[in-house]
Amino acid sequence: MPERCRVCEVVSEFFGRAPVLGKHDVAYFRCRGCGYVQTEEPYWLTESYSEAIRNTDVGIVERDGMFSNGTGYLEWVFLPWAGERYGR
Repeated sequence: MPERCRVCEVVSEFFGRAPVLGKHDVAYFRCRGCGYVQTEEPYWLTESYSEAIRNTDVGIVERDGMFSNGTGYLEWVFLPWAGERYGR
C-alpha cells in the first residue's frame, strides 16, 4: 500500500532513507501534491520521548510557545490552504 501524505492525503513517493536516533533506518516520502516530506509510520516515538522531559527543564513551556508560533507562521506562509481546511 502506498504512503499517503499526512497533510493533503495525496500519494507520496519514496524520497530516501536516514538514521533516526542513531539506530533506526527510516524511510522518507515526499508528497506529489504539496511537497511535504514525512517518514514512514514513526515506530520509534516512544523511545525518542522516553527521556525528553526532565524535572530540571524549566524552559520547556517557553520553548513550546516559541516553536508553536514559528510552526504556525510556516504553515501560514507555505500551506495557506491548511487554515481553511482545518478551521484556523
